Amino acid sequence: MADTITGNCYGCGLEIDYDPLVEGPRYCDDCRPCDDGAKQEDKAVVAFEVTGPTAELVEVARKCELPEAETNHLMAQFSDYIVEASKLCEEAKGLVVTDARDVETIKKCHRIRMALRRVRTESEKNKTVLKVNVLRTGRAIDGANNIVKAITEPTEDYCESQEKFAERQEAAALAAIKAERDAFLAPFVPDISVYVTEKMTPEGFAGLLESSRAAYEARAEAERVAAEKAEADRKAKEEEDARVRAENVRLKAEADEREREAAAARASAAKAEKELSDRKADEERREAERVKAESDKKYKDWLAANKYDERYDRVVVSGNRARLFRLVAEIEL
Repeated sequence: MADTITGNCYGCGLEIDYDPLVEGPRYCDDCRPCDDGAKQEDKAVVAFEVTGPTAELVEVARKCELPEAETNHLMAQFSDYIVEASKLCEEAKGLVVTDARDVETIKKCHRIRMALRRVRTESEKNKTVLKVNVLRTGRAIDGANNIVKAITEPTEDYCESQEKFAERQEAAALAAIKAERDAFLAPFVPDISVYVTEKMTPEGFAGLLESSRAAYEARAEAERVAAEKAEADRKAKEEEDARVRAENVRLKAEADEREREAAAARASAAKAEKELSDRKADEERREAERVKAESDKKYKDWLAANKYDERYDRVVVSGNRARLFRLVAEIEL
């Protein structure tokens, strides 16, 4: 007897033991359809009313593209909750409390609310159980599929390798041709990966190799000429920079020398000017002393000629009179 595993009945959702090797939907004894001698297809055997509140549940199953048997299973699990909740909600529509003394209506509201909460919590518990079972079924399905993959994939891979023996030989030959040709071509091109050398004809590859070599040599010659020119330009610039620096040093030295000479000339001119000014001042001083000496001599001579006693003037004559005599003497002299 084959090993059985635990699952859920498609009709009522109860846990049952079933043979995983038997195809088709699984049912408990109460939900299993009667055998009329013909093979039953995967269709539901329990009819449900699909009008009213449960119609929305059928629409949800349709949008999720559930098979008919799974739809019936969903209806069996939740239709009672939906119908009962709808009736309770319909009953609650006519209840309006307008007076705190309306105890009867208040009690009805409490009863309906508690009933709705019971329906909701029971539906939540049922959902949790069903989802756990679905997850277990999904894991079992994945495990079964993995067994199939483990059996088939290695042999598939082996058969494919044998099937593609000629392709592998051709690929190896092309790889050898590519390695050989790439080795010849690589020194002359910047990126060998852009060339599919293994699929070229011998003549085509020979032409590519020759043109690439010629282009490489032309580039190398151009780079050599450019490098030589750049080096010559660099040396010329260095020489020019050195000449300019030397010329600037020379010009600065000449400017410094001219400045020193100009400073010396200015100092010499200032010294000569000062000496000239000193000589002129000395001459003016000596001339003033000479003039004063001559004036004093003439004055003394005038005093003597006029028999004027200067001592008398200092003692007797007032200051203004003495100055007057002096002025008269200078005028006459």
